[in-house]
Amino acid sequence: MANQSNSENSDVNIAVMPDGHIDMYYISRSIQAALEYSRVGDVRAVNATAHEINIGKGIITCSMQALGLECALKGLYQALKLPFAKKHDLSLLFKRLPEEYREGIEAKWAELTLFPEVSETTFWDFIEFHKKDFEQWRYLDADKLESSYFGLYAATMAVHRVVETESTGD
Repeated sequence: MANQSNSENSDVNIAVMPDGHIDMYYISRSIQAALEYSRVGDVRAVNATAHEINIGKGIITCSMQALGLECALKGLYQALKLPFAKKHDLSLLFKRLPEEYREGIEAKWAELTLFPEVSETTFWDFIEFHKKDFEQWRYLDADKLESSYFGLYAATMAVHRVVETESTGD
């Protein structure tokens, strides 16, 4: 079980055991609680604390947002009829795109990044930092969850805009 010295409202290290290992049971309970909450829509019907539900929502939201960006990049490869790496590495997927598409994504990224912590970086720098997020966030890195969600959203939308342009021929 997670270190019980963490307070109910603490988000930092809530799923870290005293020996430093990630408490997989706590993560599993949190994900299950968030899924059950989304199914029934009533905190009272879920056998978990509100904090567990929120941790689960964060894990689901951010890991799926990272997977969404991965799928958007792979979708661009499909639109271009190019083979792609069957890996979860965002920077690898981006780096192997033809240069004109990388430049197009960078341009859309600049238009879509509204948050200072995101707009102060390039798309390349952002995905290089987040290249393994889907793999890592499945097991919770609470420090990254909230702060990176909107950046991943903007990154995914930048790729979508390029795919849509490619699909419509504009």
